[in-house]
Amino acid sequence: MENSNSNKHLHLYISAARIIVGLFFIFSAYTKLFPIDEFEQYIFGHKYIGVETASLLAVGIISAELILGLFFLFNIKIRSTSYTTLGVLIIFSGYLTYLLIKEPESNCYCLGADYELSPLHSILKNLLLSALVIFIALKKTQNRLKFQNRLFILLLIIGIATPILLSPPDFIVKNRYSIHLEDKNINISELAVYDSLETKTKINEGNKILCFFSHKCTYCEKTAKKLSMIAEKENIKEGIVLIFYETDNVKEGWTLSDSLQFKQLTIPKEQFFKYSGKRLPAVFYTQNGKLFQKVDYRGIQQYEVIDFLFKK
Repeated sequence: MENSNSNKHLHLYISAARIIVGLFFIFSAYTKLFPIDEFEQYIFGHKYIGVETASLLAVGIISAELILGLFFLFNIKIRSTSYTTLGVLIIFSGYLTYLLIKEPESNCYCLGADYELSPLHSILKNLLLSALVIFIALKKTQNRLKFQNRLFILLLIIGIATPILLSPPDFIVKNRYSIHLEDKNINISELAVYDSLETKTKINEGNKILCFFSHKCTYCEKTAKKLSMIAEKENIKEGIVLIFYETDNVKEGWTLSDSLQFKQLTIPKEQFFKYSGKRLPAVFYTQNGKLFQKVDYRGIQQYEVIDFLFKK
């Protein structure tokens, strides 16, 4: 009887540990997915990772966490899942150790942008998770359900499909965000009258990327940062111009600390929205003052920026 009670308690402890680990991984995936833009930009911030790769990696990491969480929650192939999880935790803890030495106070984005964790806190979190996972693996209670293999496939599909459907990598669906306007009679060169000897944007000469931004627009800030990171990686010194409207209050919104290498132009509000439209940010690819393509934040592709600006 005593043995039976001990086994029952042990089973409860294992189940509790399994559910805690599963829910944590699902929560971790959720915090990265909403908003995914911050997580993508964090990955893109690494020196040798491009925009398209960062977008794919962000979705892949979220999918992996979601799959592991679902497998723990539904007790699917628990020993294999546990060993895989331990491997993942060891790899990421190695990266966090490097980050701890290099940038000890930075947010490692282990729980996205809204729940900041330092590398040290995240390593401690991984150690706790590892202890729970080892306990689950050594004292496993395998799911004996006949339909376990079908459930395995179903959860695998859910884990892979969810982040792709909710936030597909930008390069896969770029046509959703990119509007070609070659036939539209829009003459950006008219804005050259607002240029000054100080700004010298030469807005109507050559290939330019004109960004219509507001200081109050969160996605304008993200777009400025994204373009700034592309420019830094590709050593782009000219060709990108940020355009604001005159009554836009800098003090009430984001600043340009990440985008100071770009030239800036301020124009009257009426003219600003005449060209940008009602939806911001509006990013125009122009050739000698004529509009070639209009995109938004997700439509910006690193290779397209390079090809366009360096195209002869």
